[in-house]
Amino acid sequence: MGIRTYTIIMGVYLPTKLGWCVLFMENKAYGYYKEGYNCSACILKAAEDYFKMPIDEQCYSLCSGVNMGMGVGSTCSALVAAVMVFGLMFDKETVKRLRIKLFSDFSENHKDLSCPRLAKGPGCGGLIKEVAALAKAIIEEELRWG
Repeated sequence: MGIRTYTIIMGVYLPTKLGWCVLFMENKAYGYYKEGYNCSACILKAAEDYFKMPIDEQCYSLCSGVNMGMGVGSTCSALVAAVMVFGLMFDKETVKRLRIKLFSDFSENHKDLSCPRLAKGPGCGGLIKEVAALAKAIIEEELRWG
């Protein structure tokens, strides 16, 4: 087990792996969840706000089709939305690489991608915050180092 390092920002201990700015996107995503948005829309709206990228309203309509694990308890729609954000920002080959990184990083904490099984753990709100934090960290790393 590796040693984790932390940074203190405004009295909160944060893992330095994710960086201190993570809180802004994850809190936005969680705020949208508390307002009643579905999991995938929370990730899209938070990315739109954080990265200042216009997302067409039709993309939010697409979120209703992937909500609740594609409506059949399949893959967590927050993860699906993160991949959608990658697709809006990067080329096809980069999206494939970032998607693999997202699923790999997410799997470090969870052994499942299934919506109903994941929701039994930290619940949707916690998962939305985690996925937003991971997606943001992955995107910022790609933008920085490409």
